[in-house]
Amino acid sequence: MNASESPKRRPPRNYFSRREQVRLFLLSGALTLTFILIYQAAQPSTWQKLFGDEGPPPVAQEEIDTRVPRKAVEDEPMEGAFKVVPPTPFTMNRTGAKVEAGKPAIPEEDLATIQDDSVFRQAEYGAWRQIFYALQKTPDDSLTPAQAEPVQFAQLFRQPDEYRGKLVAVSGTVKRVVKVDASKEDLGVDHLWQIWLFSGADANPMVIYSLELPDQFPTGLKVNERATIVGVFFKRWIYKAEGGIFTAPLLLSKSVAWSPPPQYKPMSMTQLGIGIAVSVVVALVIATLIFRKSNDAESVAERMIRDRQEEKFRSEVGEMDTGVSVRDQLKAVAAQLEQRTSDSKSDESESDETNA
Repeated sequence: MNASESPKRRPPRNYFSRREQVRLFLLSGALTLTFILIYQAAQPSTWQKLFGDEGPPPVAQEEIDTRVPRKAVEDEPMEGAFKVVPPTPFTMNRTGAKVEAGKPAIPEEDLATIQDDSVFRQAEYGAWRQIFYALQKTPDDSLTPAQAEPVQFAQLFRQPDEYRGKLVAVSGTVKRVVKVDASKEDLGVDHLWQIWLFSGADANPMVIYSLELPDQFPTGLKVNERATIVGVFFKRWIYKAEGGIFTAPLLLSKSVAWSPPPQYKPMSMTQLGIGIAVSVVVALVIATLIFRKSNDAESVAERMIRDRQEEKFRSEVGEMDTGVSVRDQLKAVAAQLEQRTSDSKSDESESDETNA
């Protein structure tokens, strides 16, 4: 076999080289990433974030102190968080008024009876009933978030006179929904829904009294639902809570803009096991392909070095004097041995003849 036809042998890998270390790092990183994806796929919260409605991220807001000094309310009755004033002999406004965006829901003289930083007062019940009556007469398509001015807690808290009696839209997380009694004779319903809504990152609530709730809307003292409520701002209302007496914007609404979140069925152990097994198989296949590709891959620099070495070897082989091959040398030695053996035999025969 000629030297030029000798098989090409790749040099052993140098695992201390930068290229080999980067290759091993990528391989181990691919395996680590695959196992992280397997773990995340097994978490229900991952699928809820991908396909559920988590709502917009909370917006940082200025912290507002809503605590009311005790002296300011020591003459006010504080029997419970809410008390509907019983029906009174005076009649409510039944002129067919409706709520319109940007306009007061009831006449200015009736709005003047509402007093901020107080509990519900007897003098305010007429305005209370008139606003609810106007909401009942207003079509639902006129009470959408697009028809109302979007506001935040601070706007209603600091500018109650500016928004009193007007249609506004508030968005946030509903934390509490409870049923309270109402006068069916005056409002046409025997109960209202008291809703506590927190907007954005604000720790202070807004309180809404609604005539209706959407189907399947959760109720109770522990609720956590994103919603938008379109209603009429009534007053800055006083309520009791742990730690003292506080104030909160209070609105009256007809319903709540809300869509139920999609229902997710929990994964069974069989489905989870199958998912993990498939993920492991896929990870092994990917790792094998990466490993094989990294073994078969050859850099341009390696090819150039090998080609140069091969060319140099071929040029040097042409100039080398190979001389007598080993086989020819062995044949010459064997011939010499045979010649010596034959010469020795001839000498012995001649010696025998002389002696004879």
